[in-house]
Amino acid sequence: MYYETTKYFCFSFFDDLKSLSSGYASFDYESAGYVETKLVKMDVLLNGKVVPEMAVVSHAGSARKRAKAIVKKLCELLPRQQFAIAVQVTS
Repeated sequence: MYYETTKYFCFSFFDDLKSLSSGYASFDYESAGYVETKLVKMDVLLNGKVVPEMAVVSHAGSARKRAKAIVKKLCELLPRQQFAIAVQVTS
């Protein structure tokens, strides 16, 4: 018996299973209940101002990795300006 988060099944495992089996495979699971875990709220700051619409809740163990990914993506998406825009993620 294996225990895994629901998020993993919803996004990664299910897609991989369907890709490998050309859509024919399925899996059976049952809920193991809820488990308390450490979560952190991460706020995105643009030029020092919090943008509440971009706040993210993440597991404490993966918060740093997720924050780096958010900053990298925002730096790619924001158009270049004639002045610097500070992009930060805080928890």
